Amino acid sequence: MRGVNKARRTVVRPYRSKSAAVRIAALARLLPLAVLLLVLLGCDSGNVAPVNGGPNSTTQPAVNHAPAPSATPPQAQPAPADPGIAIYRAVVADLVARSDQHGYPLLYIGPRLGSGQALDVTDNSPATPPTLLDQLHHLPDGSSGSASVYLATFAAVTGPPEEGSVVRGGGGFVTLGQITYDAAGGSATVRGSIYQSRADAVGVIYQFARVGGAWQMQTAAEEWRGQGVG
Repeated sequence: MRGVNKARRTVVRPYRSKSAAVRIAALARLLPLAVLLLVLLGCDSGNVAPVNGGPNSTTQPAVNHAPAPSATPPQAQPAPADPGIAIYRAVVADLVARSDQHGYPLLYIGPRLGSGQALDVTDNSPATPPTLLDQLHHLPDGSSGSASVYLATFAAVTGPPEEGSVVRGGGGFVTLGQITYDAAGGSATVRGSIYQSRADAVGVIYQFARVGGAWQMQTAAEEWRGQGVG
């Protein structure tokens, strides 16, 4: 009986129709296309899609197409230089060269700009540009060195009048005048004087012209002079 039952045992296998297999294969082919479509729709909607493959295989945010900020911030442009600085520098250098000793160990510049031939100065006179001192370190001291330059009043650096009002320390005292420019800004007139004592002083009037973007001295005419100068 056991042998008969064993022979008659029937194995039942699941039935799949041909049409079902075809549908499964079609879905398998369409699945990648559906995933790609979803990704494209996400990009078009402005969402940032993650990008794999970052450091340590982590997910990194996608980089948008906005321009990256400059690595170097824009530098501020320097302010235009005061044209008077270049003119005054040339005037002071010329005045120092006119002394008998061709230089001063100490050079004092009046803190205010004078006016007229006598370079009169009042409390309301314009101030001498303080940045001018930075341009005068090249001036000779008369001993193969450079002069020490300061802003100071005449009374503060000269001796008593009865002794000749001599500038202390063998120094020179410079008074600069106000610059007058022509209407077109192409030429300028300015006065200057240098004083060491009553017997050693000179006043000069200068004419400058703007040539190729720079101020160049055209003429230098002495208007007055004391004994013992140049």
